[in-house]
Amino acid sequence: MMSPFPIRSTRLLPRLLQAFHLQRWRIERVLGSGGDEAVHDLRVALRRSASLASMGRGVPAAAVSRALQRCARDVRRELSVHRSQEVSAALLLERFEGDRRRRAAARATARRIFGGPPPGSALQAAAFLRRVDRLRSLFDARERELSRLIRAGDLSAAGESAADRLDRRAALRLRKLAARLAGAGPPRRPTLHAFRIAAKRLRYTLEFLEEAVPGAPSLLRSLRQFQDLSGDAHDRMELAVAVKRLATASRPGAPVRALVRPLEADARRAVAQALDAATGVLDQVRGLLACLGPPPSKKGQLTP
Repeated sequence: MMSPFPIRSTRLLPRLLQAFHLQRWRIERVLGSGGDEAVHDLRVALRRSASLASMGRGVPAAAVSRALQRCARDVRRELSVHRSQEVSAALLLERFEGDRRRRAAARATARRIFGGPPPGSALQAAAFLRRVDRLRSLFDARERELSRLIRAGDLSAAGESAADRLDRRAALRLRKLAARLAGAGPPRRPTLHAFRIAAKRLRYTLEFLEEAVPGAPSLLRSLRQFQDLSGDAHDRMELAVAVKRLATASRPGAPVRALVRPLEADARRAVAQALDAATGVLDQVRGLLACLGPPPSKKGQLTP
């Protein structure tokens, strides 16, 4: 059975297994290093793992893929607050390091708002390590499933090979994510974060299919640039809100109040850059949809 969209490559099954191996290796490397960027790198690998699990769900069955997707998501979310605090503290200190008048206030504010466990300590928490053990067992189960399919070339009851089914699912997911992003329209400041998450999901699926989809390299460059800009905007908005909240609760004339206006200005500039990049992303995503053709009907056939 051919893929419902004009994807130039088939036989994605071995590549899916290799992709799982790669993300697992990245996760284990991060857990073993515990460096300054450990939490960030781990969260990226977990997002990619969840994307792979979602794309291959139902090949050959959905249970293990669904469990792996949920577990990767839960592990990542457990690290989210810790990562946000690390990034905000670093941005705050960097922003005022060369400012003699406000440097001391920035350092004091960073300790007051973001003080707590040292960087990377979340990776050593007992509850987190238990979740990681569960994730490892699900990686084992998923890799065994895929290995058996590759060796045996199993067919479904309908006579569709596992490889063909994966090709079809990958194409359907790609179109669904592209249509969702295109349908969202140009983001505004309140909707920038949601647009960023949708763009990230499209990026991870498209990266897996890059060699198979016409025009993918150019769109991926735009998605990566937008992700960098929108991530920076999100971090700066969060920081400005946190510092303003503290300033509002402080006595009049407190040094922290002098930090608010520069941080809000930084956030506005970052948001403007991200919104500008989003326009280019939308144009290319619409072009991708035109290349992929019309959506399938409920029966899985192309619409007239």
